[in-house]
Amino acid sequence: MATPAPAARLTGFFHQPGLNLFGYYFPKAPVQFGNFKLRQLHLGSPEEFASYEKGQRISPNYAPVMLEFDDVTSPQRENELGQPYHEVSRRVLPTAYRITSEQLSFHGRDDVLGEVSFDGRIDAKALERVQAGGAEETVLDGALAAMGQKLNRAFVWFGGD
Repeated sequence: MATPAPAARLTGFFHQPGLNLFGYYFPKAPVQFGNFKLRQLHLGSPEEFASYEKGQRISPNYAPVMLEFDDVTSPQRENELGQPYHEVSRRVLPTAYRITSEQLSFHGRDDVLGEVSFDGRIDAKALERVQAGGAEETVLDGALAAMGQKLNRAFVWFGGD
């Protein structure tokens, strides 16, 4: 999958109507900027995108497309499932995004990570196979930038619990 050229300047919020890419996208290889390691890229439901694009926000800490980073130097705790997590994390919400069945472009800003962007290609056929219960495979491939660095990474999909 070839990574698309980044948009000149991404503006506004656009999600292809009816498109359901809901889930959690985990990098196949670590993605880290300074002390902050990407945990996941999250995409919400079509209804969440529609509401968000109309200005209806569920929470000031949630968007239907967002990136979550863990501060790997912060203390670790265990969640209710006994899985470790870092106490300090950062959630980057969008200042703009464009999502179609083939492309995901995101731009956000964070006080620590600075300008954060992602430009990637969605492999719709691979995503369909995985969502139908197929073996794990790359469904998203793209370039993530933060703290003045850019890393190309592949992502796998998880539908959640």
